[in-house]
Amino acid sequence: MANECRVTEPLLRALQELQDGFTPETSAEVRDVLQAGAEGRVSFRVLRELHSLLRERGSHTYLHELLDGSEIHLPVVELPERNPELVARLEKIKAKLANEEYKRITQNVTSQSGQKGTLADFGRQGNVTILSKRLGSHDFCKGSWYS
Repeated sequence: MANECRVTEPLLRALQELQDGFTPETSAEVRDVLQAGAEGRVSFRVLRELHSLLRERGSHTYLHELLDGSEIHLPVVELPERNPELVARLEKIKAKLANEEYKRITQNVTSQSGQKGTLADFGRQGNVTILSKRLGSHDFCKGSWYS
């Protein structure tokens, strides 16, 4: 989560004006921000306290006006190192699932070399020759097929 943002000129002016009103815990941080100037960053804790100070004093300056043009700085997320044993286990599980998926997809696919009822067997039985004799080219060419 974001924990600080870049300082703007209106924010610096508000911090300068209300510098004495901050609690002792945040006043040192406010001094550091004021010394850094426009290059500094201010924490959200200081911003919350500044917002409450502005409300207490009846100021018509809103916090979003002070932060206009500022940028939020997000902390860098460090990913933990992966455990090699778990990575190897995951790879085995993925391979097993891929093999199961392959078997499921190909369970109905078989070779046709030893099967009965294929087109190759139909030709071997001689049915094709009988069919070709019945549809002989002689009858077809004479046009008797259509008459």
